[in-house]
Amino acid sequence: VRRRGIGSALVARAVQEMERMGCDEAVLETEITNKAAMRLYENLGFYRDKRLSKYYLNGEDAFRLKLWLKDIPEPQLDDTPAAAAPASGAPVPFTADAAEGAEAAGDASDSTSAEPVV
Repeated sequence: VRRRGIGSALVARAVQEMERMGCDEAVLETEITNKAAMRLYENLGFYRDKRLSKYYLNGEDAFRLKLWLKDIPEPQLDDTPAAAAPASGAPVPFTADAAEGAEAAGDASDSTSAEPVV
């Protein structure tokens, strides 16, 4: 039953409903070893937000994934030196292949959306 687009259609429909309801973002977790799920969510525009160490009962790590449903507002910068630095936190897309590389490297650290999966 895989590779027929059913999962993508269901997630896309749920995202449409969230947008209709005025949600800012969609958030979910998936096991880092679930390549099919990672690919599905990546293809729908989700970004990796954080790696969650030993998130599942089986001891596997998870990735928290986010899909921003509204534009992320640009930060208001003032004239102070600290505010002059480029804003971080912009979403960085992940790839299932890169996630596989992080898993193989044993990277169990938490990452933020400002860092690509390596």
